[in-house]
Amino acid sequence: MIQNSFGQLPPRTVLAGTFAVFFIPFILVMVFPAQLDKKMEVGSYIAFHNTAEFFSIMVSLCVFSVGWFTYDQSQDRHALFLGTAFLAIGLIDFMHTLSNAAMPAFITPNSTNKSTQFWISARLFDASAFLISAFIFPETQSRWLSRKLLMTAALAVTGFLFIGVVFFQSYLPATAIPGVGLTPLKRYAEYLAIVLLITAFAAYWNRMAKTGDRMLLHYLAAFIICIFSEGVFASYKTGFDTYNVVGHIYKIIAFYLIYKALFVTAVKNPYIRLKEYAAKLEQGNRDLLDFSFIASHDLQEPLRKIQTFSDRLKNTEYDSMSEKSLDYLERMERSARTMQDLIFDLRRYCGVQSDSEPMIPVDLKECVAEAAADLRGICEETGGTVEIGELPRIEANRVQMRELFRNLICNSLKYHGHEKPLVKVYFDSTCPDGCLEFHIEDNGAGFDERYLDKIFKPFRRLHAKSSPYEGTGMGLAICRKIVERHGGSISAKSEPGNGSTFIVRLPGTQVGREMPRGV
Repeated sequence: MIQNSFGQLPPRTVLAGTFAVFFIPFILVMVFPAQLDKKMEVGSYIAFHNTAEFFSIMVSLCVFSVGWFTYDQSQDRHALFLGTAFLAIGLIDFMHTLSNAAMPAFITPNSTNKSTQFWISARLFDASAFLISAFIFPETQSRWLSRKLLMTAALAVTGFLFIGVVFFQSYLPATAIPGVGLTPLKRYAEYLAIVLLITAFAAYWNRMAKTGDRMLLHYLAAFIICIFSEGVFASYKTGFDTYNVVGHIYKIIAFYLIYKALFVTAVKNPYIRLKEYAAKLEQGNRDLLDFSFIASHDLQEPLRKIQTFSDRLKNTEYDSMSEKSLDYLERMERSARTMQDLIFDLRRYCGVQSDSEPMIPVDLKECVAEAAADLRGICEETGGTVEIGELPRIEANRVQMRELFRNLICNSLKYHGHEKPLVKVYFDSTCPDGCLEFHIEDNGAGFDERYLDKIFKPFRRLHAKSSPYEGTGMGLAICRKIVERHGGSISAKSEPGNGSTFIVRLPGTQVGREMPRGV
């Protein structure tokens, strides 16, 4: 289950509680002004202010990182939009901090007006971004929500404000006047930010009612806290009192809630869903594996009876059977043998992933030699030869490596042309990704590379059932299963009549790899 911070409390209860918790400090300050409404010294306030602002800037950049860098995987346009908006918010807040009158000059002389202009720009920008984001859903498709355009817009807004406030401050309306305090424009701008936040709250509430997404409670709670914060900055008389301190703390808390909501939706929830899907897939694979073994066992029993009774029929009634009846009996026996081979190969295929043999250092040359020895009968039958070149040691399942090369060599011997089959097994090169590349080359019949994908799929054969080449179509599928279980890949190059070269790439070590489970 995907969780959120507010448990299963009703949304109205959560938001009413948020309102109460963050309204109480103001009540306490108003009721006990002598004890709580203190004016900080300038030096102490600057230390607090810079700490609070830099902390909120770091939170803004974290929001940006989550929305921006998870987009390739999440494709969440809502997170992308908010993340890019918070990049601009963080940069504007950074310029606000550096422009404080008590700080060294930020390119041009600092002043309360300069710092306040950056501040109110940031607050109007974030309130507007919150309102717009209410109408952007994770799956929203729009060319205006591309990474390139959003980043361009964020940097353009930041750059415009930087140039305007730093170099053309005299052309901008004042927001703070020395000896007077905040101007009406600054107060009205804060009130406008509050109106935008209330509208954003209403839009998100409506969105939550329609979607049932309780994670939106984080945004709603953040907007309530932001409204309290903006109320402080619209009405304070001195920048060093308790109200101002509380306003900055509220801003940090609100930004953190938005960061948490974005992190949960863009990172945590997809990860939890992935784990849930992986667990279901693993369970499904185990069920499929159990089914394959049970089915193959149950199929073998009637198959044995068919073979037993066909043998008895041949032994007891052979002399009295017509030529047509004997042909039918031979076809039945041949079909039973094919069915038996299919069941056997199906169990081998399903057993690849469930093999519990450990990954140990394996001498591939020994494995190939053992595989070739297993095929001595078909070598004698076809007059084929297997040449084994120098092969390295790798970490692998020894039994499966032997089966891999036995299947590939057997294929090369089986599908031979007019010449006696010659199979060469050798190490070719080390790939850029560190995998070792092996070639199994033959002079056989070859195949058209248009069918390359087909030959590695279960029960797929390039030759008709009536062809002289026997088989179930499972050999190469088992090879691919073995190779992929070891973190490698298999492919082939071939031309009809000019032989084939199977290319196997395997990692030299299995350190750091989690073994796949299930079928």
